Amino acid sequence: MRCAWAKRLSWCCLLCVACSGTSGPEVADGGTVDGRQVDGWPADATRGDGGPRDGTLEEAGHVVDARPSDLFNLGHDAGQAPDAGVEPIIGSNILRAFGSGVHGVKALAETSAGVFLGGVATRDFRFGPHQMPRTHGNTQGWVGRLLGNNALWLIPFESTGEASVDRMATDGDQLTICARFSGTLRLGGVNYRAAGSSSLLVVRIDKAGTIIWVKPFDSQTARFGGIAMDAKGDIYLGVTFGQTLTVGGQQFIAPNSKFDILLVKLARDGSVLWAHQYGQKWDDDVLGLAFRPPNAIHVSGEFYGTLALDGTSITAADSKRDVFYGQVDATSGRFVRASALKGGNDQYHRSMSVVVGVPYVAVLSTVGKLDYRGAPYTPSRPSAALIVELGSRGEPVQISELDPLGLSSLVELHSGNGTLYATGQYATTVYWDGITRTVPATAPKGNVPFIATRNSSGSSIVTLDRWSGDVTLDAATSDASGGLLVAGRFTDKLGAGGQLVATRQRNRSYLWRITP
Repeated sequence: MRCAWAKRLSWCCLLCVACSGTSGPEVADGGTVDGRQVDGWPADATRGDGGPRDGTLEEAGHVVDARPSDLFNLGHDAGQAPDAGVEPIIGSNILRAFGSGVHGVKALAETSAGVFLGGVATRDFRFGPHQMPRTHGNTQGWVGRLLGNNALWLIPFESTGEASVDRMATDGDQLTICARFSGTLRLGGVNYRAAGSSSLLVVRIDKAGTIIWVKPFDSQTARFGGIAMDAKGDIYLGVTFGQTLTVGGQQFIAPNSKFDILLVKLARDGSVLWAHQYGQKWDDDVLGLAFRPPNAIHVSGEFYGTLALDGTSITAADSKRDVFYGQVDATSGRFVRASALKGGNDQYHRSMSVVVGVPYVAVLSTVGKLDYRGAPYTPSRPSAALIVELGSRGEPVQISELDPLGLSSLVELHSGNGTLYATGQYATTVYWDGITRTVPATAPKGNVPFIATRNSSGSSIVTLDRWSGDVTLDAATSDASGGLLVAGRFTDKLGAGGQLVATRQRNRSYLWRITP
């Protein structure tokens, strides 16, 4: 049963460096811990934004601002001439591009204060004029803020091991960040030493990039499976952990070398309001979490065998890996109801979302059979991811098929003002709600990002165009207008609407907005 977790970590987890030592924050003036020099940290280690805070993306030579009717030319790295033949175009959905080296955006949030981004980077990473210092050669984390064309600031999450910013959420005023690290992480002038190969931090910042507080989740092996915030600024977290995890002075133990689920609620000031552990003799995994006003948390994930959730016992079909869904009371943190989707073979959770109070879960099943209204449901397209609308007690009430052919696609669900968005990648054909989009036979081989939408006006599929090089979709978030903001990476040439809109000689990130 450990193999499924190992397989998941191969693409979800960037933290593989084991270390030892006492975990938790330690004031680190001059790169020291308890008066001792931390190996690998220079005595004059600084935050190192690498540039002025009022700089713009134009200064780095790659500005894009693509609201409809705007003209722009995304051209070149600093010091290089634009590629020949790239002309300004009108009306693309590409917003802007940034970064250098090998990197990726893993978390997004947008407020009236702008767009907040977080992720990972190797080599020298540039965000507008701000360059993250590369004290160590491993994968490091970062958070930045865009406002218009201005790259206002960059906060590096630098570790002697590896670090990653995985998730974020906002209440419109402040930002909450979920990060993982190994080794010793330096953040805001303080060093945090990991208890194992993957320790966790929750970080609260304001729009100026000022760190308000940091809450360590000391653990040997753990990952965040979801984050949500309510209007009061309280924070809800789903964590999957192995061995031990300590938060708020309370230690939780996952027995039998398996992985358990921890649900946590933090107050706006970072204090722990409640924390509840769930698990049994096999691996259990929380992978989706969403808040629904006024007081409900929707949780979903994967489990084997039987799982007890506050008086509700759910059982997987035929001792296979199954997907569960549950509703939790936000005040007590206890499950009100829970159910299993009961597939005919192993099922793998992909994402969840709540659209105007209705929860949806995306499932990838090796066979595709689900219990549906008292009878098995077998999809017409065996390779499809199933988008399952859930009823008041977690029962499937409607199932849609999303079939991106040609690769094992990332599928994530998001919502905004009544619109359901499913994001992913395909290589040849994508099918959704009776709509089919096919890559032209003359197009270069590789991944093509797509956004499948559904609302009261109908369904649609929007794609980027892969002109050459690689195009990857990494993260998405609902925006203030009910649309979707998407982040990814590309090399060489990128297109939209049949037009060439971007050309790079090296890896670059992009933002792409879909309007409702």
